[in-house]
Amino acid sequence: MLWRVGKPVRGRLFEHVAVPRSFYPLDAGLPEPELPGIDDAVRTVLSHLDGRMAVFGDYDCDGICSALILSRALERLGADVFVRLPTRREGFGMKPLHVQELAARGAKLIITADNGTQAIEAIEVAHSLNVSVVVTDHHEPGDILPDCPIVNPKLGGGYRWYAGAGVAWLFASALFKAKGLPAPVDLLDLVCLATVVDVAPLTGPNWALARKGLELMRSKPSLGVQALMSSAGISHLGGHSITWQLGPRLNAPGRVDDPMPAYRLLATKDASEANKLADELSSVNRVRQELVEMIVEDCLAKHKGDTFFPVFAGDYPRGVVGVAAGRLAEILRLPVLVGSCDEQGVVRASGRTIGSFDILSALAEVKTPIQFGGHRAACGATFDRRDLPVLRSELSIIAHNRLKREDTAPIINIDGLVTRVPTPEEVEELDLLEPFGEQNPEPVFALHGKAVPLNSGENWQLIGMQGVKMFVPPGTLQGEETLYAAVSFYLNEWNGCVTVMARPHDIRKVACTRAGLRHIFKLWRSGRPVPEYAEKIFTELGIPRTGAVSQKDLYQSRTFMEIGIEGG
Repeated sequence: MLWRVGKPVRGRLFEHVAVPRSFYPLDAGLPEPELPGIDDAVRTVLSHLDGRMAVFGDYDCDGICSALILSRALERLGADVFVRLPTRREGFGMKPLHVQELAARGAKLIITADNGTQAIEAIEVAHSLNVSVVVTDHHEPGDILPDCPIVNPKLGGGYRWYAGAGVAWLFASALFKAKGLPAPVDLLDLVCLATVVDVAPLTGPNWALARKGLELMRSKPSLGVQALMSSAGISHLGGHSITWQLGPRLNAPGRVDDPMPAYRLLATKDASEANKLADELSSVNRVRQELVEMIVEDCLAKHKGDTFFPVFAGDYPRGVVGVAAGRLAEILRLPVLVGSCDEQGVVRASGRTIGSFDILSALAEVKTPIQFGGHRAACGATFDRRDLPVLRSELSIIAHNRLKREDTAPIINIDGLVTRVPTPEEVEELDLLEPFGEQNPEPVFALHGKAVPLNSGENWQLIGMQGVKMFVPPGTLQGEETLYAAVSFYLNEWNGCVTVMARPHDIRKVACTRAGLRHIFKLWRSGRPVPEYAEKIFTELGIPRTGAVSQKDLYQSRTFMEIGIEGG
């Protein structure tokens, strides 16, 4: 993993956070409920408050939180409302059969949450049954829109990047405003969860909503969040713990089958039920992890390395192909599609991208018949298995022409080089940037120096480096060695004592810089012995030991991309 390191840290850590951020001041307030279509949608809902309503969500964390936000808000306005979430087998989005079911249950108005912008057929069926529909969504619209009020930031010229829960909360705020009520800020914890877990950009208004929600979760966590934190062993909430611990557990039921246990956990007012559901979600998450590992191993075994856009299809559980695609994109450093193929030969796939490569744009260019939707970085797609070879070839050509070296290279941006133990006050100051996530990365710093093993267990090793302790994989360190580590700092509280610790992103025993390689190159050309890694880099670049040498791009060396350091 190539490191791009900022300057040595002198002074406070906060002053050296060099990664570009769209920082939204804490005192700037929350965004106003101004979204395309929101006025018509508010009028429609208010005109139906005396009738029965249904909220139709989705099976992931964003769809679950969006549905809960709307149902809670509507209940406070006196509505008779119920929630329907689709199972993974039913697939994404509201379908005609859902509308028929909701109408049979007495719904005179259906409000979608995190879906609906492309539910044209379902909404036509609703009209035929005399059922009104309001869409709240954040997905990309198609060429044709449903005939109903649609609240979707992608349809206007303002801020476009809200998660579905952000759209739901802004719509709820508009409803409350129309009734002369203050915005339901107590529901922002759900917005924070969904925005971070759905990998929405944590910039501008999104960051403001997520920050207020994070503060709420820390000061007054719901019973569901408390139980999930306890089950996951979380003591401090932040972007990292939400992304890697809470998010997978909330997504797990919907990925395996039915999302309702996650919905009930977030909605419950009963502590005993919350604890039971949290343990259930943790158990389902372990099953989900095993399924993902199985798919990843199978796909890697099939991968021949002859494509710039791998497309895999097999008898995989549909609910976890998206997670597997994300893992594979990370490992292969390529955009990836992973699909579940049914008995009729229909492949339902999820795609994930890397770097700046736009996966939706690529799918839009292929000539192979394919249905797709989603975001620039993640998508869903459906196609015939017989078309897989042609689709794979088309996508590979597009990716070959568009992928940049920076996209495929594993690069970590490091804010600065630290040569001392940061103070707890410095580390705490970094919390002003939380929650960390998409486009608001956790600050990373470099450490270099002697490291010593301190303790170990079955699945961990504790080491000390430059006075900072960190947990690393077992066997990382056998004795005292010099290491290079890219880390994020955090505070650990134990028995009333607060200690600065580090979470490693990358650890290496060998590193090289461009300047160092230039010096070694002169030695190598003169016939003197050089380190093994340097000789490997020169060989990968095709540089002869004697004779003329043309200028080479170090990025073409896999070894340099693994151990190189730029800047600093």
